[in-house]
Amino acid sequence: SALKRYSLLVDELNSPNPRLIDTPWPSINKVIHYYSPGNLICLVSRFAVGKSWLLIAWAEYLAMRGFAVSIISKEMSADEIHDRLECLRYALPWDLFRAGELPPDLLRKWRKARKAKSTASIVISGEESVEGSGIAQVVTQIQRCQPQVVFVDGAYLLNVKGVSKNASAPEKFAELSSSFKRIAKALNLIIVVVLQFNREAEQVSGVSKGGLTNVFGSDSWAQNADCLLSLNGQRGGATRELTIDKGRNSAIAACTIDFSLSPPRFPERASTVQQKLKQTAGQVTFKAVI
Repeated sequence: SALKRYSLLVDELNSPNPRLIDTPWPSINKVIHYYSPGNLICLVSRFAVGKSWLLIAWAEYLAMRGFAVSIISKEMSADEIHDRLECLRYALPWDLFRAGELPPDLLRKWRKARKAKSTASIVISGEESVEGSGIAQVVTQIQRCQPQVVFVDGAYLLNVKGVSKNASAPEKFAELSSSFKRIAKALNLIIVVVLQFNREAEQVSGVSKGGLTNVFGSDSWAQNADCLLSLNGQRGGATRELTIDKGRNSAIAACTIDFSLSPPRFPERASTVQQKLKQTAGQVTFKAVI
């Protein structure tokens, strides 16, 4: 019953280590509280703004808390995802890692740290075929790994079967988004799909600023998602804005996060949080829905 579920929720929230699936960013958690099995979340940004990095940071955050997490990448290989995860996990500067120029002392620390058994485990899949892969292959990987949360990077690259060859792009993406929602509900897990904004979300200066109407392919992503998060900011800049543009069980809100790749770190900016809390007497600042 609802009463029993509520009682269990209160007990969980009051426990020292609540087993609720949320995000690494406190202001976002203050609004969403937590995600539930069956939820479909979309994380959207323009290319090269950092959405794949945030995906990896989010997956690591949940894995470190003991959740079963899987990453399915349609953009990068499994090795590329794993390299980024290593840099995040062991505080390795990404630019020096890519250049093969890690200082000897940092390399020694990395090797030593890797000998200690990590409690976090993430299943990474970057499998692909010449013909491409579709929803059926994603379902197979999910059933094999049995994750509680699955992140799908580059979900828009999946093939869409069962749709007419003459179908428009919006029709194809509408089927793809509804399929992900069905999978989340049928398999009782949380799916986070990573998408792109269209060109209209980017200014000439390289600043990305998109919303619900800028999701590439079809607005059905926003319609089917339980939560749509957008990542905006100056490409190459030191901060990003993470915004809840749609929340089925939450309000609309935004927070500022620091964005650094030397080493990779994406914490919520503490000064921003404090300022928002002070301005609104303990509540997160909400953005108007336009």
